[in-house]
Amino acid sequence: MPDWLSGAATRLGLTEAILERMHDVPSITVDRLAALMREKDSGKLLLLDVRTPEEFRESHIEGAVQIDPDTTAEAFRKIFPEGLEGKTTVVYCSVGERSAVLLELLPDLFRELGGKEAYNLKGGIFRWYADGREVVDEKGPTDRMHPCNALWGMLVEPRRSAG
Repeated sequence: MPDWLSGAATRLGLTEAILERMHDVPSITVDRLAALMREKDSGKLLLLDVRTPEEFRESHIEGAVQIDPDTTAEAFRKIFPEGLEGKTTVVYCSVGERSAVLLELLPDLFRELGGKEAYNLKGGIFRWYADGREVVDEKGPTDRMHPCNALWGMLVEPRRSAG
């Protein structure tokens, strides 16, 4: 591997740039998402994790709802029958590919259901994790991150637990 590609952070940054060129969807940074999560009106935020149930169980961003990346508009309406009135939706996966595809397939659905806007999390949960932000499992905070597959796993370095 060339020196300029060494390091997960560099590879993740390159992957983010490629995905932004491949998918014409609105994106949001991890810093902006963290700010939205801290706001008093954070109940107006819907965080969707479009990874597999196995990936979600290992770790996810606190408050996220797991949905299948192949969710259709009809299935989405069944999951959220009350609609998305006034909500900002942020969709994420490992690096932003599956979530971008979902946003491309359902571009008008979020507004149709009363939502304000919908964004793809730039860099996905890997960027969130790489920037030192907390991920959780069913027991609480965790240092684990599901690599998705061998290729995507090269984009994130495991954290070293203290102790």
